[in-house]
Amino acid sequence: MNPLSGDSDVELSLVASPFCERTLLYCADIVLKTLLCLQHYNMPRLCALKCPPLGIPMHRFPDPKKYPERFKSWVTIAGGNPESVADYEYFQKKRLCDRHFTDKDRNRFNRLNALAVPSLHLTGNLARIVQKKLEKRIAIEHSYCRRLSETNVSKSSVQSKLPSLLLNKIKVTQCQVTQLKREVLRLRKRGLSLKARLTNATKLNRSVAFQKVTKNMTHPAKLFTGMQCFLTTRKPKGRRFTVEEKILSLSLYKKSVKCYSLLSKYFTLPSAKSLKRLLAEIKLQPGENKLILEKIKNTVSEMNIEDRLCTLMFDEMSITPQIHFIDQNDQLKGFAGIGKSKIANHALVFMIKGIRANYKQPVAYYFTSNMNKTELKIVIKDIIKSIQDTGLKILCTVCDQSTVNVGAINDLLSEEKARYQRRGMEYRKDVFFVQGQEIVPIYDVPHLLKGLRNNLLTKDMIYKDFNDEGKEKVFKWHYLQQLYAADKSFGELRYLHKVTEEHINRDKLKKMRVKTAAQVFSHSVAVATEHLTARNLLTEECRHLIPMTLLLDKLFDSLNSNTFHVPDGKMYKGCVKPSSPHHQLWEEAIKTLKTVKFIQKKKVGGKIQMVETTVPSVNNFIKTIEGMKALWKKLNVKYGFDAMLTRHFNQDPIENFFGNIRSYGARNTAPDAVAFEGAYKSLLLNNFNSPHSLQANCEKDDNQCLETLHFF
Repeated sequence: MNPLSGDSDVELSLVASPFCERTLLYCADIVLKTLLCLQHYNMPRLCALKCPPLGIPMHRFPDPKKYPERFKSWVTIAGGNPESVADYEYFQKKRLCDRHFTDKDRNRFNRLNALAVPSLHLTGNLARIVQKKLEKRIAIEHSYCRRLSETNVSKSSVQSKLPSLLLNKIKVTQCQVTQLKREVLRLRKRGLSLKARLTNATKLNRSVAFQKVTKNMTHPAKLFTGMQCFLTTRKPKGRRFTVEEKILSLSLYKKSVKCYSLLSKYFTLPSAKSLKRLLAEIKLQPGENKLILEKIKNTVSEMNIEDRLCTLMFDEMSITPQIHFIDQNDQLKGFAGIGKSKIANHALVFMIKGIRANYKQPVAYYFTSNMNKTELKIVIKDIIKSIQDTGLKILCTVCDQSTVNVGAINDLLSEEKARYQRRGMEYRKDVFFVQGQEIVPIYDVPHLLKGLRNNLLTKDMIYKDFNDEGKEKVFKWHYLQQLYAADKSFGELRYLHKVTEEHINRDKLKKMRVKTAAQVFSHSVAVATEHLTARNLLTEECRHLIPMTLLLDKLFDSLNSNTFHVPDGKMYKGCVKPSSPHHQLWEEAIKTLKTVKFIQKKKVGGKIQMVETTVPSVNNFIKTIEGMKALWKKLNVKYGFDAMLTRHFNQDPIENFFGNIRSYGARNTAPDAVAFEGAYKSLLLNNFNSPHSLQANCEKDDNQCLETLHFF
């Protein structure tokens, strides 16, 4: 007799022996297959004491930092060495099953308390007992002559003698295997469905008819046509739009919400809710965007050294002072991020622009309120350092001549001059250094021209004409008014058909318009003045307009060139070359501008006198010309450039960027902080895909975004 369990009164006969053996082997086979299934489907980790997976809770080892003593005791019980570094790291990832703990080790929530230590089933007796019962054979003599009636063994009696733990384990694992099989089947069906959809879409996209229709279309037109062809037949809730299609739709939505609502009725477009959700997924905060800078670093690593050369421009635009509560992140939006905690009324944007390569990229923005020059100086240096860390090389900074900008630039130059003096060196060039790289500060030429025109409205300009023996001449706005009146008397035969009241009349003149300033200081005005003066229709003093007007016209052309050839016979509109006439013009312009003085009528001691006043535009014009000369020398000598387009050194890209922000929503001339951020993200998403306004204050630029926000 050989007992199968602890019951000594149950005996198996000769015929029952092979039946019991087959049953146990069958159960063992099920257990083995179950364990393999669990291993295949990545079931929870096994117990550190090598217990079989029983479907019961598992407990992590205590945190060695919080409970070092209890962790050591657990490691010792599990057979490890607590003093070993390898075991220390190994057992932090291991677990113990719940069967090793008593009820006293648990709290009322059925979790282990702070004093729990494994104390049950530590010798692995259960595993050895199960293994012995699976391998054990009943060693009794066989007698095939005994009658079958003497055996009293049934299937239920044998199953009742099997270990209860083994049966429970089989039930648990069978349920888990069934669930996993269902999950595998569901995922397999989904994979087949997605594969079929991809195949159909590929076939349709590659169809000859669709390719012929979209052959000559732009990329946005192809996307729009594809949405109508592929998604119109689907139900509205079953349409799935790609990121590019959503970005294209977002540019339409931001342009006009009402127009987008109307288009959605006639065409297949994403809902406004999905577009807002797309913008909400992009997390941009005021300041430097580290993620964009990191993407720029990866892109720049594949560029050559000439394409890495760029300018850093910065400017502010007015925004509406308004506070918004953002419930998604539980914060108030609209406060100034630089300086004191005031409500922001301006947005300061920093943008880089390629000198040879046609790219531009906003890299940071700040909400400000009465920012001073010291704060701006610190921000400029921080931004330059961050951009230099990406691999780009900043050669110059470009800004307008606002008081804060000029003050910050002068402070940077003063610091550099003091550093030279401490070293006993002579400071000759108006440059400053950041991380050892030389940076030339220049000012936006269109703003300089506009500044000169605005000063002439209330002041008279005195200058020396070196082409006329260095005689002093006076440029008065009154002379321009006389010229306009005399020219207007010719009616349809007038010389200056582009000059209007908005150019001459102080009350109607738009002071922020660069175009009107450029048309006043033009070659046509100088020619008309000469002809009308020669015919005695103007006083002889009006001839004083001619030298300065011609100089400013040539100077503006030379500092705003954007073509490699000479258009319309105006040689200064062409690019700067080693033998071009730009260099001689710049020398003459510096010589003349250094003699310029502005005088203004002021009441002194009860009498009206002509008092000389300081005009920053003149000094900034000289600094900009000197900066252009230094930039050309560096590009030509150090980097081997044989031509330079001077328009790449003005603020047109950032001005167009502000114009695009204001154009969102049809007309949003003064957006608040939330609207500014929404437009900022939208422009970065759609690669500045916004039409250039006909009334824009600067020329259109064709630069592409260096890094969009597609990777978000």
